[in-house]
Amino acid sequence: MTLHSPKISVVIPTYNRENLLGECIEAVLSQTTDDFEVITVSDGSTDNTEDVVKKFDDPRVLFFEKENGGQASARNLGIIKAKGEYISLCDDDDRFYADHLITLSNFLDSHPNVGLAYSDSQWISKDGSKKPEVRYSQDFDKKVLENYNYITPLNVMFRKSCVQNARLFNEDLDVRGLEDWEFFLFLSDQYPFWHVSKVTSEYSVHDGNSFQPNSGYDYTRAFLLVRELRFQYLLSEHGVFLFDHVNHMYPFYLIQCYLDNGKMEHALEVAINLYRLFGVYSKKNNKVPFTELFILFALGISSFAAGCEEDAKVFIHSISKSPSFKVIESEFIGFVRRYISTLVNRNLKALLRSAFENGRRASVYSCHGTDPCLSHPAGHTTLIKTALNKEEQRSESLEIKLHQLPHEFQSEVEDFINYLLETRLRRTCKKERLGRSKGIAYDRSVAIELKHLINTFKSPTIFPNHLLKQILGELTMAVNILRHGSNANKFAGEKNLKVNIGCRETGMPGWINVDICKCHSVNCVWDCRKKLPFENDSVSLIFTEHFLEHLDYYEEVINFLSECKRVLVDGGIIRIIVPDLEKYIRAYSHEKSWDELSRIRPLIDGRIDHWCGRNYNTKLELISEVYHQGYEHKSAYDFDTLHFVLDAAGFRSVIRQDFMKSVKPELLLDREDRASESLYVEAVK
Repeated sequence: MTLHSPKISVVIPTYNRENLLGECIEAVLSQTTDDFEVITVSDGSTDNTEDVVKKFDDPRVLFFEKENGGQASARNLGIIKAKGEYISLCDDDDRFYADHLITLSNFLDSHPNVGLAYSDSQWISKDGSKKPEVRYSQDFDKKVLENYNYITPLNVMFRKSCVQNARLFNEDLDVRGLEDWEFFLFLSDQYPFWHVSKVTSEYSVHDGNSFQPNSGYDYTRAFLLVRELRFQYLLSEHGVFLFDHVNHMYPFYLIQCYLDNGKMEHALEVAINLYRLFGVYSKKNNKVPFTELFILFALGISSFAAGCEEDAKVFIHSISKSPSFKVIESEFIGFVRRYISTLVNRNLKALLRSAFENGRRASVYSCHGTDPCLSHPAGHTTLIKTALNKEEQRSESLEIKLHQLPHEFQSEVEDFINYLLETRLRRTCKKERLGRSKGIAYDRSVAIELKHLINTFKSPTIFPNHLLKQILGELTMAVNILRHGSNANKFAGEKNLKVNIGCRETGMPGWINVDICKCHSVNCVWDCRKKLPFENDSVSLIFTEHFLEHLDYYEEVINFLSECKRVLVDGGIIRIIVPDLEKYIRAYSHEKSWDELSRIRPLIDGRIDHWCGRNYNTKLELISEVYHQGYEHKSAYDFDTLHFVLDAAGFRSVIRQDFMKSVKPELLLDREDRASESLYVEAVK
């Protein structure tokens, strides 16, 4: 071990806990391995925190302080300062057992594909009011993690490389208390997690815990914010197939969050959206039939909360009509009983008891004359039926003839149309429920656009399939802008901005993370082929990785780079990373060309692309895929070509860089997994 390159960095955020911090650090220093550093970050402490840390005469114990900004910001600073290969987290009131670090680091050493490992902890009540117990000892299940967090930060160890180019803990105080859950969700989108079933630490339960009623943390609001962000991410990433990535309880947890926050109309809107999405999903490949039951339940409780009690009755009583209900009847009734025990509203309690505790009553269905399952609009002449029926009538009037499309594109166009219809459905619901008139003009404009869209596809034979796919890609991007597009004046008057363009999931705290696709790390949804949404001379740094190749070389590249120059201050720097054509050509020409190509582009079993799964027959097929990628990539670059277009846009001092090397360290957001194939260039305005 050397002091400059410890294997493990233990990050301890702290705030005014001088009485607890010393024991915490002592427990870390008592580990059976000594290959670590201890990074203590004071989050604006006003007590003797610094003195406590500096009493340890050990060069491995480091101290940093910052202005008070919350635990997440302190953790992030510690991670940024860390030099270790692995990151371990510990709060100032918790304790590591002697084998904690060696247990998790040994596991990561022997499982290089795992990004994060977590163990178990003993929960100890400091006042002795409860017996010690091991909580949340659960093997990793991503679908369950979407519902709630069962991973304690104290128990985790992850590779620093996993967060080198990714967002860290969310520092927004509105989500404090749940920033660890959001972080684990994001990280597990990209890297495998693993549970090491061994107690290696001690979690202290006391009055100062963040989950205690007097903590000042608004968990109800935080849950809603995190769930909303995740729902948007899952929908943008997977579309109707989001149901393959969550478990059957997900609709209930999502809708209940809105109800807990008093957002009754919004809860109903989201429930209707889930209803329609699952309807499309079920037609394609329904792998999760039990989800239907919980969507109906979510529709029932949200309809009841929104004042639509007749609809609520239909949805709730229809659950037992589903074939899936018979499979999990006892479990579902147990869930309903537990839910009833939390309710205050007597009428809702009575409704649920009548449906599940007093037997299933056929009279409920006969009085409505319909079977309200997900394949059929539900219920009475109420808001929901009215809204859904109007959409059906409008669909017919627009003469949607999806059967005229090539088979492989029917589902994509149907998804696009469904989105437009869902948008109009929400507007219709709001108008009829709340008397809002804004929806009318928007509704008509969407209908007109939809007519144009359908007319375009009535004679699909005029388009080759590859062009049709590009058109659909543009439509998808248009939907993203309609849904989430940022206001052009959002950054008016702001200066010294740092902008990360085309970041997708790798947005960074402190940066304006720009992408045309909305996901949880993107805070500016924008089409960067247009004028950038920043004022002249307002940006100090621009980072863009594997974005430029998506622009048309002749029509868009110079315009985009000129826009970057416009918004940059004098002396501002742009860092551009693109696939390096020179590397591919050299590998292609090498006598062991497949071996060389696999060093640049990860290949499985010699010729199967790790990124896209394509099995290559020839070397040129691989290179064509890199510079083609389903017609997403439109240009190839070597250094001379990139130098030329930057010159043409008016930049000066164009220099070639390497992975994680820059004239400005703040620009080092490079993704390690793309380093082998990439060209790194920086230019100054």
